[in-house]
Amino acid sequence: MGVYYAGPPLCQSLEKLWLKRKPNNRWVLQQKIYGRVYEYEECDGNDLLNVLEGIPFVDEINIDDLLEMGWYHEGEVISFPAK
Repeated sequence: MGVYYAGPPLCQSLEKLWLKRKPNNRWVLQQKIYGRVYEYEECDGNDLLNVLEGIPFVDEINIDDLLEMGWYHEGEVISFPAK
């Protein structure tokens, strides 16, 4: 999915992070270390953008990429009056 900076400032390494979609619009962040997969944080689809904004990714992850992966947001529907 993406590469992010890990470690303290001036001593950072690049680490790979994957995003896995689970049933019922649940998402989990995964990292592979020495051939083992570790799951770090599981979140709801509505909170996914906030979680991704807190990670210093090298390349920007946009909403179109998330939509292709099956992400959706259960937001409030606002009806505007017709003119």
